[in-house]
Amino acid sequence: PQQIIAPPDLPASVRDQFFQVAASILLRRLPPPDQDFTSAGRLGTTNVIRRLLPLFEQHVPDTAVSLRAYLVELTGNSSGPRGNDNPLLTQGMRPSKPEDPLEGLQDRIDRTATSGERDQILLSTAIELAMRGDVRARDVADKIDDSERKSQGRQFIDFQFVELAIKKKEVSEVVRLAETGQLTPTQRAFAYTQAAHLVMDSQRERSLELLEKATHQTTRIENGSVDRAVLLVGIAVQLTTTEPSRLWEIMSHTAKAANASEDFNGENWIRFSMPTRGSIKTIGIGGESFSLFRLFQLLAKEDVHRSIDLTKSFKNDAPRAASILGIASAVLSENAQRAQGR
Repeated sequence: PQQIIAPPDLPASVRDQFFQVAASILLRRLPPPDQDFTSAGRLGTTNVIRRLLPLFEQHVPDTAVSLRAYLVELTGNSSGPRGNDNPLLTQGMRPSKPEDPLEGLQDRIDRTATSGERDQILLSTAIELAMRGDVRARDVADKIDDSERKSQGRQFIDFQFVELAIKKKEVSEVVRLAETGQLTPTQRAFAYTQAAHLVMDSQRERSLELLEKATHQTTRIENGSVDRAVLLVGIAVQLTTTEPSRLWEIMSHTAKAANASEDFNGENWIRFSMPTRGSIKTIGIGGESFSLFRLFQLLAKEDVHRSIDLTKSFKNDAPRAASILGIASAVLSENAQRAQGR
């Protein structure tokens, strides 16, 4: 099957600059046909406009109007971009209806030679469905014969549903999945932490309740695991805003978890990966909300001296360095703000 390459997620400024430059070139007036010695010529220019017009219509519709009018002028065809339309010119430019992963599933399964191959097809299909938020993913995963692979698939699927619910800010669904989904303690702790963040401003007590549940889940994570340290950092980051008085208590647990893991460096990512057809789907936990550097920036604003003492509790160089740099960054930022206020 043909591989579909997703467009890059470019910054808005870069994308806007591209359209500005492209429009200035495409709208440049061409000389009369008998004097046109450009490399593209009229045909090349009209084909490029037809090719890019769907993108202009999507991102800069005002400019698309000018391009459409110029295309009519060049072709002499009032139907504009539809005149002499070649489907290859707009292939991949207009959103197409996504293929249903279940289409042809039974045929693919029937052609397999082993149970392992069958399970892999079912797993891949289930993950594709989950990525779209399709609850049929669970039914497909439940057909997997290998119990370990089935369990891993269901965990990933339910965690994908957690991610989608977080993006939609559906707090009740995030909490429901944290409580009933087939998730690991790491995934449950993350779900509770993110649900707490979503209600932090509107329901402070509820947020603290959820952070308490997240903290409890970290106790079920194997001691010495990077996961426990990362999740505790994330919980502490939220407590700096929600309940600073409970912050220092959680920090003692965070330091112990960091010291128990030789691989914890303060900026770790926790990743969960599963194969789909032709690619690997990965969900990650990390970034600023789970950064030891960011945590100590916030701690320094609460109590810089206590924060400095706390850095000494890290036995490994990497987390100690991250915490010291976080404090230094906060102090320098505060001094700069004071200097500007003079």
